[in-house]
Amino acid sequence: MLLKIISVIVLAVIVAFMPLPVQHTFAMLDLPENIAQQLYDLGVIDKSKMPGEMSTLNMFWAFGLANKNEILETGPMMENTPNYASTGGWTIAVGDPMDHYSMHPLITLTPEQQELVKKTSKNVFRPCCSNPAYFPDCNHGMAMLGILELLASQGKSEKELYATAKAVNNIWFPPEPTKGCSV
Repeated sequence: MLLKIISVIVLAVIVAFMPLPVQHTFAMLDLPENIAQQLYDLGVIDKSKMPGEMSTLNMFWAFGLANKNEILETGPMMENTPNYASTGGWTIAVGDPMDHYSMHPLITLTPEQQELVKKTSKNVFRPCCSNPAYFPDCNHGMAMLGILELLASQGKSEKELYATAKAVNNIWFPPEPTKGCSV
């Protein structure tokens, strides 16, 4: 009996002083103000169609759509481009959204940064459709491509790109079952 009591006490002491896993929180990224302003100035976002504050998802969608990038120009989006949700669904531009598709050099990546975006975008998938960010056929995919571009331009590592993509996907696609891509 004494051995049982001692075992319980030892176990209680161990549990009381055992380090608990740290819960990391993630603050959603913001698009730098100068880039956000350029999206309005260039007509990627028509303020008359979207007079209120834009969500982070929509800001990165606009950025991913408009920023000049070889993934958009030579990747799988080149087939049937205007008919995807990420292009044809962007209805708040001045004029046709295809007038802005990969047309504005908002940030310019070095060859190494571009290769990093290409590699990571092929390995970051959306849970709703299992498509990679390399094929940004919906708003979430285009926004994720924009996030990866921004992070690479800031000199972030491959590990940081993946960690951020995972955190963002967990915000856009909570672990609880959802009904498709809507957030």
